[in-house]
Amino acid sequence: MQFFGIFAYLAIVFLKNIFERYRNIFKNNFNIFYAKVFSPILFEEPEQIELKDISENIKDSSLMLKNTTDALDDLIRKISHNVEVFQNFGTLLVGTLEQLKDNQQDINNYFDKFENATEHFISHSKAVEISQAKNSQNFEAFVNSLSEVKSLQDSFNEGIYNISGSMQSKVIDKADKLLKEAERLAKQREMQIRETLKRMDQFLTLFDEKNRKVIDKLSKAVSI
Repeated sequence: MQFFGIFAYLAIVFLKNIFERYRNIFKNNFNIFYAKVFSPILFEEPEQIELKDISENIKDSSLMLKNTTDALDDLIRKISHNVEVFQNFGTLLVGTLEQLKDNQQDINNYFDKFENATEHFISHSKAVEISQAKNSQNFEAFVNSLSEVKSLQDSFNEGIYNISGSMQSKVIDKADKLLKEAERLAKQREMQIRETLKRMDQFLTLFDEKNRKVIDKLSKAVSI
């Protein structure tokens, strides 16, 4: 609005200068016309007045009046043009203000989206922290289970020496099967934990990329 006030002031000054210019032209032409036509008739002696001079003066004055009329017509055209320019500027200014309102609404929408994305990120971060804590507990339990398997293996090895030959063979086979099954389950559990951690890293990377895109869009919107 301050810019519109400055522009209106400059327009008024411009129109004032145009009026002053053409007013001076009209005033000078009228003074010349008065001096050449009416002054000799009013202030000179009748015998000093020549009709030819008056006729020439009237012709010159008529030409001056015509020039003055043309100048006034030109002034009217310029004023009409300036009025049209001001109207167009007013329309453009209103459109610009409407566009600024729309842009402000877009910026507010981007801020709302960014705020929602931030809250979403915080909630997911808390969920990831809880999941990581659970995975750490599961991994500790897995390590403890491996220790228990190792202690069981030691117990089997110690008990083998106290069993007869035929029983010893059966026990060894049974122990081997149990140990192999325990190792298979342990490896399977380890792979599951590693896969879970991998998917969690992929999720965090994807979430960071989406969050960075939202921030970039918001920055572009603010800069506009």
